[in-house]
Amino acid sequence: LGRALLGEARDAIGRNDFAAAQRWIAEAEDVGMPTADVAAANAELVAARQQLQQRSQVVAAGTLKRVRTVEPSYPREARDRNITGWVELEFTVTPEGTVSDIRVTDSQPAAVFDVAAVEALNKWRFEPVRRDGAAVDQRARLRMRFQIE
Repeated sequence: LGRALLGEARDAIGRNDFAAAQRWIAEAEDVGMPTADVAAANAELVAARQQLQQRSQVVAAGTLKRVRTVEPSYPREARDRNITGWVELEFTVTPEGTVSDIRVTDSQPAAVFDVAAVEALNKWRFEPVRRDGAAVDQRARLRMRFQIE
């Protein structure tokens, strides 16, 4: 029974359902699972929580080392009408240094520069972020400004 409870705890950890995992571990302990097995499951839970927290931490893109930057194309209509503005973006730098999961979080004026900003950012490259010697995903945020020069 105890092994089945710890199996449920590990499944819950895999789903990032940490509250359920903690309950399953407590039940395994209550039915008399060896302390070493309970401690190992608790260590897995702590590690999973830390990993999720690191993945969800968003840093300023300026703190990351850029390898390649591509300037956005200024939308013709905005240029013709002398419109300036900015787009705030949130994205992931992958372990390969590419950009993924780009999301526009705000823009001014709304939706005028969004497509140009996303297309440009998608071509950027960064040095991968390393934790404990391994390249990992890192969420970042950036404000891209659009000004006519």
